[in-house]
Amino acid sequence: MMVQRGRHEEVRRRTQAERRAASRQRVIDAAIAVIGRMGYNGTTLAEIGQVAGCSRGLPHHYFGSKLELMGAVVAELSRRFQERVLQPPPASQPGLDAVLGFAQDYLGSIAAAGPERMRTVHVLMLESLSVAPELRPLVAAMSEALRAQIRSLIDAGIADGTIRRDAEPGTQAVLILGLLRGAALQWMVDPAGIDLDTTRGEIAATIRGRLAPDRIPSVL
Repeated sequence: MMVQRGRHEEVRRRTQAERRAASRQRVIDAAIAVIGRMGYNGTTLAEIGQVAGCSRGLPHHYFGSKLELMGAVVAELSRRFQERVLQPPPASQPGLDAVLGFAQDYLGSIAAAGPERMRTVHVLMLESLSVAPELRPLVAAMSEALRAQIRSLIDAGIADGTIRRDAEPGTQAVLILGLLRGAALQWMVDPAGIDLDTTRGEIAATIRGRLAPDRIPSVL
């Protein structure tokens, strides 16, 4: 009987943990939605809790502060992005094709996920430069993770000969991420006025022109 009661208690604890995890996730999801609409500086933990459908004080209970919640938001945004874009390319895929695939998937993920997630990313970036400088380390870490992924793909391309040997991976990663984020921001501001498919093709051509061997790099 003691063993059986212990198992029941274990099941009950696990269920409580699952409920807590689900509640915590609702707070994160609500924060992503609210910040995308109202900005980081323009919202409160209580408002996020209300949107999440839980106690107004629960976000503070889980995260302690709005900045700590933003750390969880950035981690969640990165996780979602990794699920769609940052998958390792096939071992047989040349490095240049992997870079091009990354760029195509990045812009493809915008249309697939809708503007909400990317709007939140850009809100956090912009506010980290103005009204919320405390966000800057979180935003910088998110950007560095993307640049690191691009650098690793360029390194692989240099090694397999599909990318010119004098390409500097760090600089090229900055330029490529700048292209992608610039296009994403313009599309979010004016989705009806931006042909995303055509833009993806032109960005691919620009990247190929800069990185492919035996070509004169295009000027961005």
